[in-house]
Amino acid sequence: MRWCRVEYGDSALMLEKTQGEPPSNRGPGLTLYFMCEDAEVAYEQFKERGVQVGEPFVGNNMDVFYFKDPDGFRLSFESPIEIS
Repeated sequence: MRWCRVEYGDSALMLEKTQGEPPSNRGPGLTLYFMCEDAEVAYEQFKERGVQVGEPFVGNNMDVFYFKDPDGFRLSFESPIEIS
């Protein structure tokens, strides 16, 4: 299994095996996804606090950005975008 997503009410948890990155001693190939109301606002807030975040992008109809926490785990923040 490459990824899975579980939803319960307004909450969702998605786990995905990291592709293309060799495992390290810390955070081996795991991405934690957080759904939020506005990923663009969250991106700016993390950036203002000095967190080195990856450039935002659109994927799977979501605004997305990510960064690695001190333990090496990749944390991804996403919010749905409106498609017209």
